[in-house]
Amino acid sequence: MGAQAGAADYYMLDQENKRFKLPRKQKRQLIQSWSSGSSWYKLYSDGWVEQGGGATTSTEKYVTVTLHKPMKNTNYTVSVTAGWSNAASGQNEGFQNRTTTSINITTSYASTFCMWEVKGYAASVPTQTQLEY
Repeated sequence: MGAQAGAADYYMLDQENKRFKLPRKQKRQLIQSWSSGSSWYKLYSDGWVEQGGGATTSTEKYVTVTLHKPMKNTNYTVSVTAGWSNAASGQNEGFQNRTTTSINITTSYASTFCMWEVKGYAASVPTQTQLEY
């Protein structure tokens, strides 16, 4: 099992009980959040980010959405849900061509409003001194 960059495994000596123990792991904490209309994101201390919003597809049945926070890589989860469309039924929605900064949403009908959500690790996390209070 390889170590991650910036991570270290070590033991602490419990002198009272004369044994080694692992240190307590720090819990994930929300360090930044933002929302405006249907757009939003939540950034956590370990780099995990959840973000989303709404977008309407063009007459060509797709829309490119720029992510609010760039992702570390393309190994992230994407969810797309159609909100309304010109079609009464049979709506299909999905995504194609994800990058670290955008996703392409596709639908079976033009001018369809969709809600999207992305979950994964952000490209960067602000340091404690960069956070606004």
